[in-house]
Amino acid sequence: MKTKEFIWRTHLQNEVSLKGCSDEHLANTIQYLNKYDYPLALQRSFSKEAKVRRLTEEFINKAQFPYKDGIGNWIIWCFKENRPKIIGRYKRG
Repeated sequence: MKTKEFIWRTHLQNEVSLKGCSDEHLANTIQYLNKYDYPLALQRSFSKEAKVRRLTEEFINKAQFPYKDGIGNWIIWCFKENRPKIIGRYKRG
């Protein structure tokens, strides 16, 4: 299987592929993989995709980018508590 076709399930139970994720999600995932010491080969694959997309180190270093949880919350991953953290609300509908 090619790396871009690699699919994972997020903590929100969404299936995501490297090819299909947003730039912000990619930056968040790179930060996550590095923080939790995932295998270097996996970290390199994600970093390679960031280079293909021409994402800068500055952009990647600005992660965590907030994202919607689908039920009205803006969240980020809290590394201190190892879980999602609500940082705001959005109007649904």
